[in-house]
Amino acid sequence: MTVVDIGSGSMKASVFVHDGGKVYQVASISHAYRLCPKIGDSISLRKKEIAAKFIGCVKDLALQNGSNLIIAVATQAARAMSNIDELQSVLQERHGVNLVTISGEEEAKLFALSVRRSTEFDKFISFDAGCGSVDIAEFNEKFLKAWSCPISSISLSKIGNLNQAKNIIDDTFNNVHFISDDLSGFKLVGSGGVLKIAVRLLGKCNRNIDYQSLNNLYNKLVDMSDDERVEFGVPMSRADIMPYGLLIILRLMKKIGIDNLILCVGNLRSGIAIRYFDKH
Repeated sequence: MTVVDIGSGSMKASVFVHDGGKVYQVASISHAYRLCPKIGDSISLRKKEIAAKFIGCVKDLALQNGSNLIIAVATQAARAMSNIDELQSVLQERHGVNLVTISGEEEAKLFALSVRRSTEFDKFISFDAGCGSVDIAEFNEKFLKAWSCPISSISLSKIGNLNQAKNIIDDTFNNVHFISDDLSGFKLVGSGGVLKIAVRLLGKCNRNIDYQSLNNLYNKLVDMSDDERVEFGVPMSRADIMPYGLLIILRLMKKIGIDNLILCVGNLRSGIAIRYFDKH
């Protein structure tokens, strides 16, 4: 099967197979682009064409890998736009692909499922810090609760004031109330483009990041221009939002009180594949 994720800051697709009770990714494709300039904007004709072209490439990838099922989902930018039906119509008419918009809570739950299967951790807080939202789940022997926080690194970058962004982030996270009284035994597991870039820039081959290292990287990037960030190794598509994305993760770590996090190899797409194969 093939799973497509039309996110706020990128489009990604993966082909999965089910073998021996486990789910494996055998091929993938991605394209960095922003569905809308700002969360809440409508999608333009140009962006619809880009998405349609990407889905055409996805169909080729699926065919090459013997996959005859494509599941396509869209996340926060799609949830916030008024004309998502236009994009859905284009993809259905040209490619026969049904694009479904899923809730942030569902995103969080699916990512938690992916974390559980890929790590077998018994107790963890998982988060996917995307360009459009931060989706959080609490897992303690079983899935407990999910939250979708409408914090957009894209929108925060438009404000252009880090102190104001910090206040917005903290105010939003104040609405997240974990069920477990003591989180000291929990792992913090995350995903998202900014976190993956941070791991690479820090040279963390083991995918573990401590708060101080992440904070040092944040302080370094804050003082750079977009061009300097690109020269430093940040992709052009993330240069303007990178400090804001890191700030979101740092404030979440403070909120939870955990000084180390783990970049998960799983993601929303693998969570969807796991759920599908569990049911079939």
